[in-house]
Amino acid sequence: MDLQLLFDLVGSATLALILVTGVLATGCACFLSFKVRQEKLLHAFTPICFLPSVIALLATLNSVMTGISIQLQTNQSDLQISTTTRLLMHATPLIVGLAASTPALILTCGSRFVLIYRDIHAESDESQIAESSDEPSLITPAEQITRDADEYLEKLIRPR
Repeated sequence: MDLQLLFDLVGSATLALILVTGVLATGCACFLSFKVRQEKLLHAFTPICFLPSVIALLATLNSVMTGISIQLQTNQSDLQISTTTRLLMHATPLIVGLAASTPALILTCGSRFVLIYRDIHAESDESQIAESSDEPSLITPAEQITRDADEYLEKLIRPR
């Protein structure tokens, strides 16, 4: 598709708005995926990934309503637009919006899958380590902390 045709079909302001929200959503998804790494935040961010698609849907609804009102206000012989051209005019913003939403959605869902997968396998590895130990008298971390604290207090209280 020619770039000028894309600007004509979608509109430069709508295209810029869709692309900017797509880039911002992808940037936020990257930040949440690689820096924060919390499954709940990624889950909460997933609907925001569809923001470029929602903007494209609103632009499509606006162009459909405008096209209908133009056709109702003029004679049918004056305005002859083919069905293919109408479909191209109304489907292009939706396709651009879905394409702008896709990277953020893939990052978010992929990161959630990796975090859930890592948590499941970490729990199974810990349970296998606990089951495979042959020593029945293992010290729990709480008992070890209590012993260390008692030894430290004895050193402090001991007369000099």
